[in-house]
Amino acid sequence: MLFSLPFPLANQKRLTRTRYAVRLKNTEKETPLIKIDPIYTYLFSVQRIDMQGGCVDDTYAINVAKTEYREGFNTGDADRVVAVFAPEFTDNSDGRPSRYGKDAPAKLRQHLKGLFAEYQANLNLVTVAIVISGNFAFDYGCQELTLTPKNGGEARFIRKRFLELWAKQTDGQWRIIRYIDNRDLPDVVD
Repeated sequence: MLFSLPFPLANQKRLTRTRYAVRLKNTEKETPLIKIDPIYTYLFSVQRIDMQGGCVDDTYAINVAKTEYREGFNTGDADRVVAVFAPEFTDNSDGRPSRYGKDAPAKLRQHLKGLFAEYQANLNLVTVAIVISGNFAFDYGCQELTLTPKNGGEARFIRKRFLELWAKQTDGQWRIIRYIDNRDLPDVVD
């Protein structure tokens, strides 16, 4: 195995030994089944792991929300970023005081407006896994943020690890209810 996950998966054996089949459709005729090796699926795409009751639509909805989050950074739109979070959430961002409840969206919006006023941001998200359990989910991975000063100067590159806890809201939308990140430090060879 090339890597190991930080937690055991109940269905890990099935994920690594099952071959997936995909049927592609075109307008004239249906193509035959195409076999996909699951290790490529695992290594080169976001892995969706359902603990109970999750579905592809839920994973898709979370990915759409994550796209909005990224595009909010890349366009300098603080409101677009904050819209991905629940009206009350917990923000445990590295380098800033923790914020809870209704205070969190206001403080995050204020922080982002200051950041976007000073820098042009370019965010790249690398999501390792999205794990869904009923109306709750978590995802984790890393984000690479390049901040280029608007007044000139050298760009800063920041790489952070993240863990997001999601909850499906009463309107069916998935929103972040707890955000945790910290700097991803370079590996030290002993």
